[in-house]
This record gives sequence, structure tokens and C-alpha cells, in this order.
Amino acid sequence: MNVYLQKKMKAIKNNNDIIKGKNILLFATPNCKPCKNMKQVLEQLEKDHLSSAEINFYFIDATTNTKLASKYNIKSVPTTIFKNDDDIKDRFAGFIDNADLENKLINLIFGFEGENGIDFNSFNL
Repeated sequence: MNVYLQKKMKAIKNNNDIIKGKNILLFATPNCKPCKNMKQVLEQLEKDHLSSAEINFYFIDATTNTKLASKYNIKSVPTTIFKNDDDIKDRFAGFIDNADLENKLINLIFGFEGENGIDFNSFNL
């Protein structure tokens, strides 16, 4: 089951649907509680901080998109992948909290590692 998520987070079925640029791919399954929690965190970050940022959010159902999950070597869900064009910049499996996720987003957007406790609101996105 693919799900459309907010205006910037899109459900996709194959790699051709992923456009060039800065992308966040969330591989999940419908009945996975950590997946649902991760989806909510990403949706909230997009709403609060990234509505004007040039980042594309994608939701991929790993059960129905097995070829895409295999291409990205998905072994567990949720798995979140940060890409810039064709380069994978970061990836992690499982749920992480808002502060850690914000630091990963700062690295994706600005190309450097954020420090714990960085004020995400101080960046004009």
C-alpha cells in the first residue's frame, strides 16, 4: 500500500520516480509502528522547517516495491536514506529522534555535520 504524504513527500514505485537533487527516501511497511513514527517525524520536520527547502521527500512501501528495496539494499524497516543526486550521503535503519534527524538534514542541505543541540531554526530555509 503506497501512501501520499503531504505536498513534498511522495509515494513512489520505481527509481525513475526519484528526481535529481536532495532527496530523503523512507522505506517502510504499513504495519510497522517505528515506520509510522518515523513518517510522522519526517512530516513534522517538513512542515515546520523545510517547506521552502529544495528537498524531495519520498515514501516507499518496501513490501510492494521489492525491486527498489533490493536496489537500496534494504534489510530492515524503517530505513531512511539521504541522497544528493545519485550519491547516498547518509542512511540509517530504525527510528531516531528529532534532534538527530535535524542534524542529518543540516548535513544534507549544507554539506556539513551539525553538532548536537544545534538550533535548526537559525537556518533560513
